[in-house]
Amino acid sequence: MRKLSFILVMLMCVASVSAQKSKVTGAQNYLTSGKLDKAKEAIDEGVQDEKCVAYAKAYLVKGKVYQGIFESPLPAYKKLAEKPLDIAFDAYMKALELDEKGKMEKPVKAQMTNMIPDYTNEAVNLYNEGDFPGALAAFERVLEIEGMDMFKENATIDTAVIFNAGMTAQKADQLDKAAKYYKQSIEYNYGGAKTYANLSKVLTDSGNKEEGVKYLHKGFELYPNDSWMLVELINHYMLGGEPQKAADYLDKAIELDPSNASFYRAKGTLYEKTEEFAKAEEMYTKALSMDPMILLLSIILAY
Repeated sequence: MRKLSFILVMLMCVASVSAQKSKVTGAQNYLTSGKLDKAKEAIDEGVQDEKCVAYAKAYLVKGKVYQGIFESPLPAYKKLAEKPLDIAFDAYMKALELDEKGKMEKPVKAQMTNMIPDYTNEAVNLYNEGDFPGALAAFERVLEIEGMDMFKENATIDTAVIFNAGMTAQKADQLDKAAKYYKQSIEYNYGGAKTYANLSKVLTDSGNKEEGVKYLHKGFELYPNDSWMLVELINHYMLGGEPQKAADYLDKAIELDPSNASFYRAKGTLYEKTEEFAKAEEMYTKALSMDPMILLLSIILAY
Protein backbone atom coordinates (compact mmCIF):
# COMPACT_ATOMS: atom_id res chain seq x y z
CA MET A 1 0.00 0.00 0.00
CA ARG A 2 2.82 2.38 0.89
CA LYS A 3 4.57 1.58 -2.39
CA LEU A 4 1.38 2.27 -4.33
CA SER A 5 0.98 5.64 -2.60
CA PHE A 6 4.57 6.55 -3.48
CA ILE A 7 3.97 5.66 -7.14
CA LEU A 8 0.81 7.77 -7.20
CA VAL A 9 2.69 10.75 -5.73
CA MET A 10 5.42 10.35 -8.32
CA LEU A 11 2.90 10.22 -11.14
CA MET A 12 1.23 13.36 -9.81
CA CYS A 13 4.59 15.11 -9.65
CA VAL A 14 5.42 14.15 -13.24
CA ALA A 15 2.12 15.66 -14.33
CA SER A 16 2.80 18.74 -12.18
CA VAL A 17 6.26 19.22 -13.70
CA SER A 18 4.82 19.06 -17.20
CA ALA A 19 2.05 21.52 -16.34
CA GLN A 20 4.51 23.83 -14.58
CA LYS A 21 6.89 23.97 -17.53
CA SER A 22 3.98 24.65 -19.84
CA LYS A 23 2.87 27.58 -17.68
CA VAL A 24 6.43 28.96 -17.52
CA THR A 25 6.77 28.78 -21.29
CA GLY A 26 3.41 30.50 -21.65
CA ALA A 27 4.44 33.23 -19.22
CA GLN A 28 7.64 33.83 -21.18
CA ASN A 29 5.69 34.09 -24.42
CA TYR A 30 3.18 36.52 -22.91
CA LEU A 31 6.06 38.59 -21.50
CA THR A 32 7.75 38.74 -24.89
CA SER A 33 4.52 40.00 -26.47
CA GLY A 34 4.04 42.59 -23.70
CA LYS A 35 0.93 41.00 -22.17
CA LEU A 36 1.96 41.39 -18.54
CA ASP A 37 -1.43 40.53 -17.09
CA LYS A 38 -1.46 37.17 -18.86
CA ALA A 39 2.22 36.62 -18.06
CA LYS A 40 1.60 37.21 -14.35
CA GLU A 41 -1.38 34.86 -14.31
CA ALA A 42 0.62 32.10 -16.02
CA ILE A 43 3.76 32.40 -13.92
CA ASP A 44 1.82 32.59 -10.64
CA GLU A 45 0.25 29.27 -11.56
CA GLY A 46 3.59 27.93 -12.76
CA VAL A 47 5.30 28.29 -9.37
CA GLN A 48 2.40 27.15 -7.20
CA ASP A 49 3.43 23.55 -6.58
CA GLU A 50 6.96 23.53 -5.13
CA LYS A 51 6.54 20.14 -3.44
CA CYS A 52 7.12 18.20 -6.64
CA VAL A 53 9.72 20.28 -8.42
CA ALA A 54 12.26 23.02 -7.83
CA TYR A 55 12.46 24.69 -11.24
CA ALA A 56 15.01 27.50 -11.29
CA LYS A 57 13.91 28.87 -14.68
CA ALA A 58 10.38 29.37 -13.35
CA TYR A 59 11.71 31.86 -10.80
CA LEU A 60 13.85 33.61 -13.40
CA VAL A 61 10.74 34.14 -15.52
CA LYS A 62 8.74 35.20 -12.45
CA GLY A 63 11.38 37.82 -11.70
CA LYS A 64 11.25 39.13 -15.26
CA VAL A 65 7.47 39.35 -15.21
CA TYR A 66 7.30 41.26 -11.93
CA GLN A 67 10.20 43.50 -12.90
CA GLY A 68 8.32 44.20 -16.12
CA ILE A 69 5.26 45.16 -14.06
CA PHE A 70 7.37 47.65 -12.10
CA GLU A 71 8.95 49.12 -15.24
CA SER A 72 5.70 49.35 -17.22
CA PRO A 73 4.47 52.89 -17.93
CA LEU A 74 0.88 51.63 -18.11
CA PRO A 75 -1.19 52.22 -14.93
CA ALA A 76 -3.28 49.09 -15.59
CA TYR A 77 -0.16 46.93 -15.44
CA LYS A 78 1.39 48.78 -12.51
CA LYS A 79 -1.72 47.88 -10.48
CA LEU A 80 -1.18 44.16 -11.03
CA ALA A 81 1.00 43.77 -7.91
CA GLU A 82 2.12 45.59 -4.78
CA LYS A 83 5.88 45.96 -4.44
CA PRO A 84 6.59 44.08 -7.69
CA LEU A 85 10.28 44.96 -7.56
CA ASP A 86 10.72 43.18 -4.22
CA ILE A 87 8.86 40.16 -5.57
CA ALA A 88 11.14 40.14 -8.61
CA PHE A 89 14.27 40.38 -6.44
CA ASP A 90 13.16 37.48 -4.25
CA ALA A 91 12.38 35.42 -7.36
CA TYR A 92 15.87 35.99 -8.79
CA MET A 93 17.44 34.99 -5.48
CA LYS A 94 15.30 31.83 -5.49
CA ALA A 95 16.44 31.06 -9.04
CA LEU A 96 20.08 31.29 -7.92
CA GLU A 97 19.35 29.13 -4.89
CA LEU A 98 17.81 26.37 -7.03
CA ASP A 99 20.44 26.60 -9.75
CA GLU A 100 22.52 23.42 -9.57
CA LYS A 101 24.16 23.67 -12.99
CA GLY A 102 25.28 27.29 -12.95
CA LYS A 103 22.94 28.34 -15.74
CA MET A 104 21.15 31.12 -13.87
CA GLU A 105 23.94 33.48 -12.89
CA LYS A 106 24.36 35.15 -16.28
CA PRO A 107 20.64 35.89 -16.94
CA VAL A 108 20.05 36.84 -13.30
CA LYS A 109 23.05 39.19 -13.40
CA ALA A 110 21.59 40.88 -16.48
CA GLN A 111 18.30 41.44 -14.66
CA MET A 112 20.00 42.56 -11.44
CA THR A 113 22.00 45.12 -13.44
CA ASN A 114 18.70 46.67 -14.49
CA MET A 115 17.37 46.48 -10.94
CA ILE A 116 19.99 48.97 -9.77
CA PRO A 117 18.39 51.94 -11.62
CA ASP A 118 14.93 50.49 -10.88
CA TYR A 119 15.53 50.53 -7.13
CA THR A 120 17.27 53.91 -7.34
CA ASN A 121 14.20 55.40 -9.07
CA GLU A 122 11.94 53.72 -6.52
CA ALA A 123 14.00 55.22 -3.68
CA VAL A 124 13.77 58.73 -5.16
CA ASN A 125 10.02 58.41 -5.72
CA LEU A 126 9.37 57.15 -2.20
CA TYR A 127 11.59 59.90 -0.75
CA ASN A 128 9.65 62.57 -2.63
CA GLU A 129 6.40 61.02 -1.35
CA GLY A 130 7.68 61.26 2.22
CA ASP A 131 8.02 57.49 2.70
CA PHE A 132 11.52 57.68 4.17
CA PRO A 133 11.68 54.12 5.61
CA GLY A 134 10.61 52.76 2.21
CA ALA A 135 13.13 54.95 0.39
CA LEU A 136 15.88 53.83 2.74
CA ALA A 137 15.04 50.16 2.11
CA ALA A 138 15.26 50.81 -1.65
CA PHE A 139 18.64 52.57 -1.38
CA GLU A 140 19.93 49.72 0.79
CA ARG A 141 18.73 47.19 -1.78
CA VAL A 142 20.82 49.01 -4.42
CA LEU A 143 23.87 48.66 -2.17
CA GLU A 144 23.03 45.00 -1.53
CA ILE A 145 22.85 44.23 -5.25
CA GLU A 146 26.06 46.11 -6.02
CA GLY A 147 27.81 44.14 -3.27
CA MET A 148 26.87 40.72 -4.69
CA ASP A 149 29.61 38.30 -5.70
CA MET A 150 28.43 38.39 -9.32
CA PHE A 151 29.50 42.06 -9.53
CA LYS A 152 32.88 41.69 -7.80
CA GLU A 153 34.91 41.77 -11.01
CA ASN A 154 33.63 45.25 -11.83
CA ALA A 155 32.85 46.38 -8.31
CA THR A 156 32.08 50.07 -7.85
CA ILE A 157 31.54 52.17 -4.75
CA ASP A 158 28.24 53.97 -5.26
CA THR A 159 29.04 57.01 -3.13
CA ALA A 160 25.92 58.92 -4.17
CA VAL A 161 23.65 56.10 -3.02
CA ILE A 162 25.59 55.74 0.25
CA PHE A 163 25.20 59.46 0.97
CA ASN A 164 21.52 59.45 0.00
CA ALA A 165 20.97 56.44 2.23
CA GLY A 166 22.44 58.49 5.08
CA MET A 167 20.15 61.45 4.39
CA THR A 168 17.13 59.18 4.07
CA ALA A 169 17.96 57.31 7.28
CA GLN A 170 18.25 60.67 9.02
CA LYS A 171 14.79 61.64 7.73
CA ALA A 172 13.45 58.25 8.84
CA ASP A 173 14.91 58.87 12.33
CA GLN A 174 17.11 55.79 11.99
CA LEU A 175 20.10 57.61 13.42
CA ASP A 176 22.46 54.65 13.78
CA LYS A 177 22.11 53.87 10.08
CA ALA A 178 22.43 57.53 9.18
CA ALA A 179 25.72 57.78 11.10
CA LYS A 180 26.97 54.59 9.44
CA TYR A 181 26.31 55.85 5.91
CA TYR A 182 27.65 59.35 6.59
CA LYS A 183 30.86 57.86 7.99
CA GLN A 184 31.17 55.73 4.86
CA SER A 185 30.66 58.86 2.76
CA ILE A 186 33.47 60.57 4.64
CA GLU A 187 35.66 57.50 4.14
CA TYR A 188 35.11 57.83 0.37
CA ASN A 189 35.51 61.63 0.51
CA TYR A 190 31.98 62.29 -0.70
CA GLY A 191 29.57 65.09 0.17
CA GLY A 192 32.07 67.63 1.44
CA ALA A 193 31.14 69.87 4.36
CA LYS A 194 27.50 68.80 4.24
CA THR A 195 28.44 65.24 5.19
CA TYR A 196 30.35 66.42 8.26
CA ALA A 197 27.57 68.80 9.29
CA ASN A 198 24.87 66.13 8.88
CA LEU A 199 26.90 63.51 10.71
CA SER A 200 27.50 65.93 13.57
CA LYS A 201 23.77 66.57 13.92
CA VAL A 202 22.94 62.87 13.78
CA LEU A 203 25.49 62.04 16.46
CA THR A 204 24.33 64.91 18.66
CA ASP A 205 20.68 63.94 18.26
CA SER A 206 21.48 60.35 19.20
CA GLY A 207 23.23 61.42 22.41
CA ASN A 208 26.83 61.36 21.16
CA LYS A 209 27.37 65.11 21.54
CA GLU A 210 31.13 64.93 22.08
CA GLU A 211 31.67 62.91 18.90
CA GLY A 212 29.28 65.23 17.07
CA VAL A 213 31.31 68.32 17.98
CA LYS A 214 34.47 66.52 16.90
CA TYR A 215 33.09 65.99 13.39
CA LEU A 216 31.79 69.56 13.30
CA HIS A 217 35.27 70.94 13.93
CA LYS A 218 36.89 68.42 11.59
CA GLY A 219 34.54 69.57 8.85
CA PHE A 220 35.40 73.22 9.50
CA GLU A 221 39.10 72.35 9.47
CA LEU A 222 38.74 70.75 6.03
CA TYR A 223 36.23 73.27 4.63
CA PRO A 224 36.90 76.59 6.42
CA ASN A 225 35.27 78.64 3.66
CA ASP A 226 32.11 76.59 3.36
CA SER A 227 29.04 78.55 4.43
CA TRP A 228 27.09 75.38 5.29
CA MET A 229 29.80 74.37 7.77
CA LEU A 230 29.92 77.85 9.26
CA VAL A 231 26.17 78.02 9.79
CA GLU A 232 26.23 74.67 11.60
CA LEU A 233 29.02 75.85 13.88
CA ILE A 234 27.26 79.14 14.57
CA ASN A 235 24.03 77.34 15.44
CA HIS A 236 25.89 74.89 17.66
CA TYR A 237 27.48 77.62 19.76
CA MET A 238 24.44 79.89 19.77
CA LEU A 239 22.23 77.09 21.08
CA GLY A 240 24.97 75.81 23.36
CA GLY A 241 25.27 79.02 25.33
CA GLU A 242 28.70 80.07 24.08
CA PRO A 243 27.97 83.41 22.38
CA GLN A 244 31.58 84.50 22.00
CA LYS A 245 32.50 81.42 19.96
CA ALA A 246 29.34 81.89 17.91
CA ALA A 247 30.36 85.52 17.31
CA ASP A 248 33.81 84.47 16.10
CA TYR A 249 32.31 82.13 13.51
CA LEU A 250 29.73 84.76 12.55
CA ASP A 251 32.54 87.18 11.80
CA LYS A 252 34.06 84.56 9.53
CA ALA A 253 30.68 83.98 7.85
CA ILE A 254 30.19 87.74 7.30
CA GLU A 255 33.68 87.95 5.84
CA LEU A 256 32.81 85.24 3.32
CA ASP A 257 29.31 86.52 2.54
CA PRO A 258 28.97 90.19 3.55
CA SER A 259 25.61 90.55 1.77
CA ASN A 260 23.85 87.87 3.83
CA ALA A 261 21.40 89.73 6.06
CA SER A 262 20.70 86.67 8.24
CA PHE A 263 24.28 86.75 9.56
CA TYR A 264 23.84 90.35 10.80
CA ARG A 265 20.50 89.47 12.36
CA ALA A 266 22.12 86.50 14.14
CA LYS A 267 24.90 88.72 15.43
CA GLY A 268 22.33 91.21 16.66
CA THR A 269 20.70 88.37 18.61
CA LEU A 270 24.06 87.51 20.17
CA TYR A 271 24.64 91.11 21.23
CA GLU A 272 21.20 91.13 22.80
CA LYS A 273 22.10 88.04 24.84
CA THR A 274 25.28 89.72 26.10
CA GLU A 275 23.30 92.94 26.79
CA GLU A 276 25.32 94.96 24.28
CA PHE A 277 22.20 96.72 23.04
CA ALA A 278 23.84 99.48 20.99
CA LYS A 279 25.77 96.88 18.99
CA ALA A 280 22.65 94.78 18.66
CA GLU A 281 20.76 97.78 17.24
CA GLU A 282 23.59 98.43 14.79
CA MET A 283 23.43 94.82 13.52
CA TYR A 284 19.64 94.83 13.24
CA THR A 285 19.74 98.11 11.33
CA LYS A 286 22.34 96.64 8.97
CA ALA A 287 20.23 93.52 8.43
CA LEU A 288 17.09 95.59 7.87
CA SER A 289 18.80 97.79 5.30
CA MET A 290 19.82 94.71 3.32
CA ASP A 291 16.55 92.78 3.66
CA PRO A 292 13.48 94.61 5.05
CA MET A 293 11.66 91.30 5.55
CA ILE A 294 14.32 89.65 7.72
CA LEU A 295 13.27 91.15 11.03
CA LEU A 296 9.57 90.63 10.27
CA LEU A 297 10.35 86.97 9.65
CA SER A 298 12.17 86.79 12.98
CA ILE A 299 9.13 88.20 14.79
CA ILE A 300 6.81 85.72 13.08
CA LEU A 301 9.08 82.78 14.00
CA ALA A 302 9.31 83.99 17.59
CA TYR A 303 5.55 83.67 17.92
